[in-house]
Amino acid sequence: MTGEATDYLIIGAGAVGLAFADALLDEDPDCHITFVDKHAKPGGHWNDAYSFVALHRPSAFYGVNAMAFASEQIDTHGPNMGLYALASGTEVLAYFEKVMNLRLLPSGRVAYHRLAEFKGRDDTGTATVRGVLPGEETRITVRRKLVDATFYQTTAARSRCCP
Repeated sequence: MTGEATDYLIIGAGAVGLAFADALLDEDPDCHITFVDKHAKPGGHWNDAYSFVALHRPSAFYGVNAMAFASEQIDTHGPNMGLYALASGTEVLAYFEKVMNLRLLPSGRVAYHRLAEFKGRDDTGTATVRGVLPGEETRITVRRKLVDATFYQTTAARSRCCP
């Protein structure tokens, strides 16, 4: 079992967790942030969504403050014609991966445990994280806050009409 320490332990590397970390980097320049996420890459429930799923609001209003979303053009055809583009699920995942790899990790203040599950905290506030594949456990001392960015349990649910 290995051990680490962090100021903020964020469970979930989806939209909420990434946006929170992005704001922390600017607002608290001395903090350290650690992500724990069950997926192999950032993006939360977008990793589980059907390929045809797209944003329901314009891409220009989605994402984190520090990095603009790539699809900020006006659609020229289709049902969204004349309005800002709605990114596809593939575009959303690519964006979140850029946020993690080009903004958060290069700061040197962010650690990322992918394919890992948060197993709980003990009385001292030390969290236990277990890798999904190797099953190795890591104990993380949380100095400030544990942030559950999966609280809303957002999912890409199947329609009743489709298998």
